[in-house]
Amino acid sequence: MTEVCHVLGVTREGVRLWKNQLRKDGLKGLIKNKMVGKRSKLTKEKLTELKNTIKKSPVKIGYSKSMWTGSLIKDYVKNTWGFEISLRTAQLWLSRVK
Repeated sequence: MTEVCHVLGVTREGVRLWKNQLRKDGLKGLIKNKMVGKRSKLTKEKLTELKNTIKKSPVKIGYSKSMWTGSLIKDYVKNTWGFEISLRTAQLWLSRVK
């Protein structure tokens, strides 16, 4: 499931909902429903910026920790872009840019 989420850029919850819909109504029900998940706030531009940021030590950006963690990414996103993300999302974003 993790690989499917990564390839499609969706959450585990989204895949779980698709799976349940497929089991309930078959392929026709899944296609007919056209369930769309929440769009990621990590645009291509922000992804590039995040990649460039984590190449630097967090200490150089003003953090006390020497390694990037999901918690630091979460804090960075809030301070830099002005919106909050969950710790799990921050961890996922961090794994994408490494």
